[in-house]
Amino acid sequence: DSNFCRIGSFAISPDAGKLAYSVDADGTEVCTIYIKNLTTGTLLPETIPNTYGDVYGHRAIEWACDGKSFFYVTRDAALRPYRIYRHVLGTDPAQDALLYEEKDETYFLWLTQSRSKAYIMAYLGSTVTDEWIYLPNDGTTNEFKVFQPRIKGLEYQVEHAGDHFFVMTNENALNFKLMRTPLHATTKENWEEVLPHRPDTLLTGMDAFQDFFVLYE
Repeated sequence: DSNFCRIGSFAISPDAGKLAYSVDADGTEVCTIYIKNLTTGTLLPETIPNTYGDVYGHRAIEWACDGKSFFYVTRDAALRPYRIYRHVLGTDPAQDALLYEEKDETYFLWLTQSRSKAYIMAYLGSTVTDEWIYLPNDGTTNEFKVFQPRIKGLEYQVEHAGDHFFVMTNENALNFKLMRTPLHATTKENWEEVLPHRPDTLLTGMDAFQDFFVLYE
């Protein structure tokens, strides 16, 4: 019933029984989240306004592994994505727990999940500087940890596989290099080189699977 409608983000619960999705109904890119029971086809009564939609491959809704709650991102007055909340199904969204707030207005926040689904992660990005935060996707942990504190000019991406996090970074590597680090020690002094910098090859992305690893060059 409107002149504009766009799906902002959507995610199916781990048990495949529920769909959380957001709608931008006026073109402002400000979305409202709805939750649908996929068995009955009915909508749950709670809705969540002022949320952020998907962009650049980053999601704005991620389910906890128990399927009873999900994480989402809201916007500030300038429409910058900056806060992460957790919503428990069946509760009042006004009571949702605030888990993280990015107070530096030069940074945008994007929510994601490791391909392994073991971690909920968020990417904090400025023009030439990156920072990641993460927490175990165990259904109970609410406190995000900083992966590697932001250093001006340091860009990095993070993925999880097995007993390690893999890191693609530009530290002393104009075209990026691939590193890895133990799960319990994520700051850069613990990173070990997997694939060195190559002056003729630019690394642009990575995907981790159980038995193999994919690099985009």
